[in-house]
Order: sequence, then structure tokens, then C-alpha cells
Amino acid sequence: MKVIKVSNIDSLTREKVIDFFHETRLIHIENKHDVSEKELVEFYNHLGDPVKFDDEYMSDDYVQTYAKGFRELIPVRNQKISGYGEPGLFSGDDDGEVKWHSESQNRDTHEDVVCFAMKSMADSGGDTWFMDQKIMYDNLIKLFPELEEYEVDWRNRYSKEKPDNDLPYNPWTKWDEKCIKGGDGWMFNRMKDIDGEYLIDKEVKFKPLITKNTITNQKGLMYPYKTVYNLKPESNFLFELLEKECEKEEYRYRHSWSKGDVIISDIQHSLHRRDSYTGDRLIYRTAIYFPENNNDPRKKHLHK
Repeated sequence: MKVIKVSNIDSLTREKVIDFFHETRLIHIENKHDVSEKELVEFYNHLGDPVKFDDEYMSDDYVQTYAKGFRELIPVRNQKISGYGEPGLFSGDDDGEVKWHSESQNRDTHEDVVCFAMKSMADSGGDTWFMDQKIMYDNLIKLFPELEEYEVDWRNRYSKEKPDNDLPYNPWTKWDEKCIKGGDGWMFNRMKDIDGEYLIDKEVKFKPLITKNTITNQKGLMYPYKTVYNLKPESNFLFELLEKECEKEEYRYRHSWSKGDVIISDIQHSLHRRDSYTGDRLIYRTAIYFPENNNDPRKKHLHK
């Protein structure tokens, strides 16, 4: 997976970010100094509109203590490892591991990029992996043009159940019950989109396997590796093909963090995961909508 590196946030403009995303899914900013919360938020606002999470998701005390009051920054910390913090907030499993995912992978609206800024290093572990599914698309589509006709079936995610109902969003499994309440992951039932609507209400049963990037207009895959078990229409051959393709090293990049690092990730055609870790690791997560995004939920005429 190709990664573009720049020296510091002052050298990166919004226009450069857009240009870079025509050739990569990942920009690594190697800051030589500890970037303050204020600097980060100012930079993110230069790129677009960061999503702010209200006190239903993060308490005032927590945001003030660990993000200097900036609600654009989610202080990602694992409560069981660090000994303090709040549940959910992308904390992952008890050992800090997070499986392959893209947070917006099963919603009908989505931000354009997610940024990660390292604040406090782990004692050990905690590397973040990224997977480029735009290049994967480029490699597969000429051989299997029928991929254009398929959707991802989200009705049986995380388990091989096949529930049959008419819920407006995906039926939740036992794993999800812990996830949405903050026990193992995201406290997802309290997360809201940039328009103030709950993310859980924007989930879909089916989502196109191939989508267009809202910044570059390039096509790519959004295939949730190891998360779903079917395509629509069903195809065991293509399902197994995609699973095997996701295991290839050519699409992956492992990032070992340094303090001051900022990663800008195009989450529309990529996945990421986190290794387990020890120590009081703190990283800021920020989701950003670019003005070019025609799938911005604030553009109400698109979502009648």
C-alpha cells in the first residue's frame, strides 16, 4: 500500500490533500513537535467540517481533561488497560485490539476522511494497519466486471445468522449488544452524524460493493473483510475471492507510531485495524466532511 509522507501540518494544504488522494488512501504527517489540540482542530477545519460529538457520547469532564475541550477530537483510550477513561470511544477489546473495519462502512451517509493524531505512546504494541481497497478494485475489476452488480449483505454481520425482518437498520447480534453499549467498542447507539442524527438510524441492509469516492470521483471497493458473510446476489465464488484478496500483503501498510504523528485516511475505499497494546496509549480520532461530498447528510435534498 502506498503512503505519502509530509514533514508537518503547516506544509499540507487542503488542495494538496485532495491531489494526494488521487494516488493514495493514506497521508502520514511526520510532525517534529507535539501538535497541540488547538493546532489540530484549526488544521482539520482548514480541510473541511469535523464532526463534533456531544455530551451524550463523551462527557464534558472527559473532553476537557483529555482533549482540552475540543469535541472534534475523540480521545481514544482503553479504560481497562489505562485504568481510567470512558467506555466505548473506539477502545476495542480488553487488550486494545480492534478488528478490520471502516466506521461508516454500513451507513448511507459518510464522512470523507478520518484523522488519527498520536498524543501518548503505548508502552508496547498498538500499531495501526491500513488496507487499500481502491488498488484492490483496480486489480480485480477487469477480471471480474460482474463485481459492479453486487452489494454487501449486512443482515448477518459478525455471525452467520440470517435474520428475516423489516427493521430500518441492521439487526444487532449478541456481539453488537456489547458494542453499542460501550462494553467492547464504540458506544454506537450514542454516536451522531454531523447533522445531529443518530448513526444507528442510518444503517442499511445492503450497500453497493463498489462506490465512487466523494473527493476524487474514483471507483473502489468497500468490502468489510471478516465482518459479513454474504453478497447480494449470493456468490460463494466472489465472496471467497474477496476474502483471499484482502489477505494479500500488497494492499496493506503497518504504521508504527511516533509521538506527533498525524494520519489522514481516506476511509471510503480502505479499512484499518489496531494491534493489541500495553500502557497508557492516547490517540485522537476525528472524522471530517469535505465540501465536495454530495453524500453530506446536511444536503437534505439527497436524502428525502
